[in-house]
Amino acid sequence: MEFRKNYNYYTNAPTPSGEKEIPVYEMQIKKGVKVLVKTEKTKNIYDRTQAPLEETKIENLLKRVAAGETELLNKRNGSYLDLTQLPRTVAEWENLRIKGENLFAQEPLEVRKALDYSVQNYVESIVNGTYAAVYEKATGKKLKEETKETVTTTTTQTTNSGGTTTNEHQRN
Repeated sequence: MEFRKNYNYYTNAPTPSGEKEIPVYEMQIKKGVKVLVKTEKTKNIYDRTQAPLEETKIENLLKRVAAGETELLNKRNGSYLDLTQLPRTVAEWENLRIKGENLFAQEPLEVRKALDYSVQNYVESIVNGTYAAVYEKATGKKLKEETKETVTTTTTQTTNSGGTTTNEHQRN
């Protein structure tokens, strides 16, 4: 075993440049050791590399857009996520985690039990917007009738479309 350093470079296996066919290897076990053995079969890599050629040609893409297909332009939406309020050090992250655990510890026992005594489930229910339903099911009370103090937890997450969603959990 060799411990690599930043000036040790990996040696790559040579690739058959310019060849359409490459040999196929199969793994065999000889005397308890795995060994790659060259077989008589070959694999056509040219067809595999040329398969997406027609759909990626700029001429074909422009024809599709001119024909009215606008989905090509909307495949990757830009996204903006404000990270200025996130913790910047490990200590700040740890303090945020402790704050979340303390908020969870202040919840009624029925709510903690409904969330399997898991802080992670608690945070997920707030992010998913299901906390109010869990709270009402566990306690039988509306969320705002529980206590006079207000606790607000805001969680921001990036959605699949690239936008952001914000969920707030308030107790009044």
